[in-house]
Amino acid sequence: MARYLFLLVFVLLFSCSKDNSLPQGDVTFNTLPITTVKKYIAGIWQAHYATGGIAGTTVQLSNSFFDFSDPDLVSWTSNGRVMLDCQINWVNGASIFGSNSIVMLLRDVIGQKQNISLIATGIYNDTLIIDENAVDGFRYHLTKR
Repeated sequence: MARYLFLLVFVLLFSCSKDNSLPQGDVTFNTLPITTVKKYIAGIWQAHYATGGIAGTTVQLSNSFFDFSDPDLVSWTSNGRVMLDCQINWVNGASIFGSNSIVMLLRDVIGQKQNISLIATGIYNDTLIIDENAVDGFRYHLTKR
């Protein structure tokens, strides 16, 4: 009888543990809550290249990092130079093309007077995809550092 009681207590203890980890694999962000998207992109990501623009070009990005350590801030550095340091206003809304999207409205805090709109698209094959919310915008391809 004591064995069964021990087994019952053991099963209850380990079946009640919470697993706060996010599912692994490919994920599209537009159907997720903003709080979940923030958890997926938290951390430092290395930008490898960007595709797009008017001519559909590919731009190689070396030594370029996006820091999302604070879920409401982003800092982009390239070759040690701060390119962007912004507060993020997260919006579950529409892209400029009307599709349901998680939009990051960036307000520059280093004085460059830029307001930028990005779309957190998803993670595919361990690559974070962030799109500029613009006609002929660039698509950034980043991997977790």
